[in-house]
Amino acid sequence: MHPLKRSASYHQGRAATWLVTGVASSLTLDLVLAFGFDVRDTPAPLLAWVGSWGAAYHLYWCSRQQGRRAWLFAGGAAIGPVPALLVYGWLRYRPSP
Repeated sequence: MHPLKRSASYHQGRAATWLVTGVASSLTLDLVLAFGFDVRDTPAPLLAWVGSWGAAYHLYWCSRQQGRRAWLFAGGAAIGPVPALLVYGWLRYRPSP
């Protein structure tokens, strides 16, 4: 495997880890605070948002190594978890130019 493809694959895996961890911890914190402590307005979505920042960093490097516009993809992924998931899917399943 070509070293750039291997590195891009590594960054895709790390981005997926950041996304899953951010969303899972956000949901867990939200459920614990809502049902355990009866707190309705929780800051739990911030965890998912911060998780998308880590994913955006790795998606930046993945898109750069694929020869794409890195700032465009990273900027879109930093908005939130849903756009980060869309950017991840775009980089994973669309062939490089």
